[in-house]
Amino acid sequence: MKGLYKSRFVAWLAARLIKALFATLRFEVSGLENIRHAGPRLFVFWHDRLLLAPSIYRWIEPRRPGMALISRSRDGETIARIISHFRIEAGRGSTSKKGGMGLRALVRVIEQRQADVAITPDGPRGPRHEVKPGILQLAQWTGHPIIPIVYSTTPHWKLPSWDRFQIPKPFAKCRLAFGAPIRVPAEAGAEEVERLRKELAKILGE
Repeated sequence: MKGLYKSRFVAWLAARLIKALFATLRFEVSGLENIRHAGPRLFVFWHDRLLLAPSIYRWIEPRRPGMALISRSRDGETIARIISHFRIEAGRGSTSKKGGMGLRALVRVIEQRQADVAITPDGPRGPRHEVKPGILQLAQWTGHPIIPIVYSTTPHWKLPSWDRFQIPKPFAKCRLAFGAPIRVPAEAGAEEVERLRKELAKILGE
């Protein structure tokens, strides 16, 4: 029980620090017209850009229901607790077959709650900056658009982790861009899906 209270406090503190850091950043934003969509959207960004994602989402969508697909690991549990302070629900699983919540279960949750979903297509363990096919399959099954989120901060720190996780320095400049929606037609074959996967990877960049 003591450990549970400690982990909750750590998550609360981390969320407060992230919000405080976000408030200091100077933003240059483009592509806001790309997020105008009445139904659920699939927001996609690299794992190393995870830190600012909850704040960015709550900035563009203060009230919409949102959820993030989070791995069923110890790190995933910590992330789930942190994003709860941004009123973002954690779907514990993966777009791979090994996830506790598979793609079909995730589709049902999206449709029932009409929630936006955030996914790191190279998470939770890489390879770094490689788009796995699950996100394309999810877009194909739901018919919802993929919205790439790309941002870079100057200056920032990089952690010695597999993804080289980025932490903006206070008062850094942040260039934030929302990419054009990518739709995967229900009738798309393997070649078309692969083309769109490469297109998404190119948009997300380095």
